[in-house]
Amino acid sequence: MGYRDDHGNTVLLEPPFKTAGEASISKLSDRPDRVAKIYTDPPTPAYRDKLRWMRDHPPADPNLASGHASVSWPEGLLDDEAGALAGYVMPFVGNAVSIFEVLNVRYRARRMPHFHRGYLYRTARNLAAAIELVHARDYVIGDVNQANVLVTPAARVTLIDTDSFQVTERRREGDVIHRCPVGVPDYTPPELQGRPFADVDRTSEHDRFGLAVLIFQLLTEGNHPFRSLWLATGDPPMLGEKIRLGYFPYAQPRRGPAAPPSGSSLLDDVDRDVATLFLRCFANGHDRLDQRPSASEWARVLEAAESQLVQCAHGHAREAHRDHCSECAAANLRPPIPMTIPAQHQGSGAAPAAPAQPPVAPFPVAVPPTHMPPPITVPPIVPPATPPTIHPAVTPPAFQPGAMPTVVPPAAAAPIPPLQPAAGARLPTPLIAARRQPPQRLVVAVMAALLLQLLMLVHLATLPPLRVPAVPASVVSPAARLQRVAEQREMRLDLRLSRGSQVAATP
Repeated sequence: MGYRDDHGNTVLLEPPFKTAGEASISKLSDRPDRVAKIYTDPPTPAYRDKLRWMRDHPPADPNLASGHASVSWPEGLLDDEAGALAGYVMPFVGNAVSIFEVLNVRYRARRMPHFHRGYLYRTARNLAAAIELVHARDYVIGDVNQANVLVTPAARVTLIDTDSFQVTERRREGDVIHRCPVGVPDYTPPELQGRPFADVDRTSEHDRFGLAVLIFQLLTEGNHPFRSLWLATGDPPMLGEKIRLGYFPYAQPRRGPAAPPSGSSLLDDVDRDVATLFLRCFANGHDRLDQRPSASEWARVLEAAESQLVQCAHGHAREAHRDHCSECAAANLRPPIPMTIPAQHQGSGAAPAAPAQPPVAPFPVAVPPTHMPPPITVPPIVPPATPPTIHPAVTPPAFQPGAMPTVVPPAAAAPIPPLQPAAGARLPTPLIAARRQPPQRLVVAVMAALLLQLLMLVHLATLPPLRVPAVPASVVSPAARLQRVAEQREMRLDLRLSRGSQVAATP
């Protein structure tokens, strides 16, 4: 099916390489560095105005000059043959994985085994810088989560699904806010938990919370900041409820019955300035939104923390204030790895990455103890001769029915002969009694008991019913009628008792 761009030109697409519930992604036939997002269902009429505003007011991305898009931004609209909005064109980001596969330890070891702790700090820094580009143009992401961020082997970051961003369209008659109607509870700030997103005007302070959650997960092996050990009785609440109540387990003093899950604070394993920003966002920022660090502040502090990383004896990167290496503590010790982080360039040729923000003043370098190696200085990003590639996931071999061994049934075992007493031996008394009593006696006893119960039921059924003389309803009230019946029963009982006493007194 053909589509038309903003200038009326026909655009041909290749078969989709990714299909989701709301849209599909296809490469342009004549431009392999661009892809088209085609909606499954027709979008609302206001969506055209939103995408047109985004197309005309993109964020200032300095990395575009090097062939990398920090934000996969709409570059042009696509209409179908009827003239209705069908989708839009955006940059293609290849050789990248979801950030979920980076913060997850097992996925990262399989897909990007060269990622050491310096790469994680660089990824977190580039994520903060990309979000700052969006906030600088008065856009709000809204739906910040681990599914909307891509990471390359060089720790470069790209924000995707930008058409769900909250956009403020400036008009003469007044501003029009195109809200973000979606969100994930695990990355939603406490003040928005449980609220319908389609009715909320979001701000950059809301994005700051989700950004801090992703950075925390990157630097703590995928742990959520509100994952905790529940100290109260009953089932622990969900993460969204913990966020709403402010149960950050590393805060002092605690706000609720939640303690760090591992018994020790994960904040001790990260840079101290970075840990301070976590406390500001999740503890102080629970009630005061202005305490949450901005994306630009995160980028500066993370850049300084990366420059202060040191190398252990096995070549692993760690923070200077730590006296142990988390990777060495694991059973799998990798060989020494280079501490320089290469760049990943897309397209023909390679160029050094432009800084995502103006250079900042250098932070003071922490002096490590004498028994530790000196701090490692990360040089500027230099394009490698052979850029690293993402290792594909290992595909398990296909099931081969013929490869299964034939199950051989076990040989039939001979029956075990019954136990026979020795010659002259006498069996115990209970066993002798059990042998002498045939099973027919038990059947007779059960039948006799059933017959006795049947006779009792027949006798009760033959008894004459208690007859009460009828009294006109107009003469006797219901209460008086019940009282009269009770008196008659008492009279009959007295008569029976008197007859019984007479019989007993007769000689």
